[in-house]
Amino acid sequence: MTKASSRSVSADFIKSISIFGAVFVHSFGILCNLSGFDIDMTYTFRFCVPAFIALWAYFLEISYSRKNKSERLIYLKYRFIHLFRIYFIWSLIYFITIAQWQVSFVKNITMYFAGFGFAGQYFFLLLFQLLILHPFLRVLYLKRALRLITISIILLVYILYGYYQHLLPNLLLKIGERLFLFWIPSVFLGIAMVHGKIIKIPLMMSLSILLIPIECYILKRYNLNHFTHITPVVLISSILFCISIMQNEHLIKTVILKLMKHETLTYISSNSILIFVLNPMLCAFFLQFNFSNYFNFSYVENIILGSIVAITIMFFCLVIGEFFRKIGLGKIVF
Repeated sequence: MTKASSRSVSADFIKSISIFGAVFVHSFGILCNLSGFDIDMTYTFRFCVPAFIALWAYFLEISYSRKNKSERLIYLKYRFIHLFRIYFIWSLIYFITIAQWQVSFVKNITMYFAGFGFAGQYFFLLLFQLLILHPFLRVLYLKRALRLITISIILLVYILYGYYQHLLPNLLLKIGERLFLFWIPSVFLGIAMVHGKIIKIPLMMSLSILLIPIECYILKRYNLNHFTHITPVVLISSILFCISIMQNEHLIKTVILKLMKHETLTYISSNSILIFVLNPMLCAFFLQFNFSNYFNFSYVENIILGSIVAITIMFFCLVIGEFFRKIGLGKIVF
């Protein structure tokens, strides 16, 4: 385990709350009734994927910038192979265990290895693209003129995809959220946090993520089709959330460490990939029992029970992860 004293509490907090959010969204239907729950935490947690990528880009840039030019390509290659190994192993596991054999073999292969195999699998496809393109994206950010042009284009893209999706051709819509273009803002944010070229943001701006369910309600109210993460409010609030927390390390440390030990936060954060690949399987297992058919909870009860279920799923993921480590498979599958 990485020593907590050498880690950022803010970064560990963002990663921990983000992986909790991902598990919450995946596991919510196990006990809770999804109907009538339109403005809820499942919408609020749309900030999790952009935040994950921003932190991923942040730590990637720290390591990348410290290496000389001859080492950088080797480093990216190593990161790519490590990531691909995890992606392939778990895609294969999901393919073997929960493939829909009533459809053709070719369709199964396409589904389980092209981002549709398990909840969140597309995240790996995003990281593959961003790893390969990191040197190029880094140049776009570090050159001021290119950065401004890129940001302007991205803002236009987010407005189009968030509010005017009906104007776009089907070919663009079929690509979905799996194209690196949509995630350039998160990469830029990660690089910017390393190089310190960000204005000071008060911690209270982290609450901007509460605007996400409001935007989702409005989009749904006016029947505006949109992707889960590609909307202006998700973009802006995710950026404000990450910046305000990362810039207020002392305050975050003061508050968070009163609630839990940093070692606990570090443990969850450093095992986020483990939780990420395991939780869909556990959720699929429990969902098949249809527990939600036997209960009807209030709005507040949904949030409380949904959180308890998510924490329980995370706990089982960590236990299984420790088991893999005990039998010597930890470094292979994670």
